[in-house]
Amino acid sequence: MARHPQHPTSAGSQKWLQLLVNDCPELLSQQLAQESTDLSGPISWLSPLRVDEFSEYNDKHFIDLLGIRLD
Repeated sequence: MARHPQHPTSAGSQKWLQLLVNDCPELLSQQLAQESTDLSGPISWLSPLRVDEFSEYNDKHFIDLLGIRLD
């Protein structure tokens, strides 16, 4: 399975990533922009979203989530 639903976590880096992406995405985006010269625009967070059971993606589902079509 390439989509991995997660439970809300109560500790650790997974907890903080879930909270930042869902409740304060602009803070995480700002910090990443400060650390990278490669970002050219706003970040649209697609995972781990609360409305998607904090799912994490890999393989083809990750590519599909990004909207990339491989021919």
